[in-house]
Amino acid sequence: MKTLAMLAVAGITVGVVVPLAAGAEPQKASVPLRGLVAVGSIVATAAEDTMDEAVLRTTVERRFARAGITIDAASPVDLIVDVSAERDRSEDGHCTFEKFVVYLALREPVSIDRAPGETFPAITWHRQGSVSHFGSRTPKLTILDLVQQQISTFLRARGVEQQAPAEKADHP
Repeated sequence: MKTLAMLAVAGITVGVVVPLAAGAEPQKASVPLRGLVAVGSIVATAAEDTMDEAVLRTTVERRFARAGITIDAASPVDLIVDVSAERDRSEDGHCTFEKFVVYLALREPVSIDRAPGETFPAITWHRQGSVSHFGSRTPKLTILDLVQQQISTFLRARGVEQQAPAEKADHP
């Protein structure tokens, strides 16, 4: 196998083919959550008037089940999913701006070199997405759509290629 090295000098790009060392493999794309088969719990929180926490938790559980990820209390790994909202209201009390943020994170025990043998919970993967709208316009994405997008991002980071279509659920 060979690899291509690029060098830019004074606005000129030069490509050089460099052979890899015998037996060396090119680096594969990172799949940071590969091998994750269970989480101990789903910690779901939602700001008031965004969506029901039970719907949020159920949505995640169903998508995980279809992807082969189980909920197992013995697992020290937790999935955190949080829906927050920012609102700016006009003087007459009508909402003129809304922004919803969905945060998804994996918290698991980790150890560090300077404290061998000790573990502590840490966020090892996280993503967030948002949707906003002004006035009475309905956002193109609903909060649940945004949750589904973040779950899809999580599953891609796990290396799941094929996913069943996202389910729709009633939510505010």
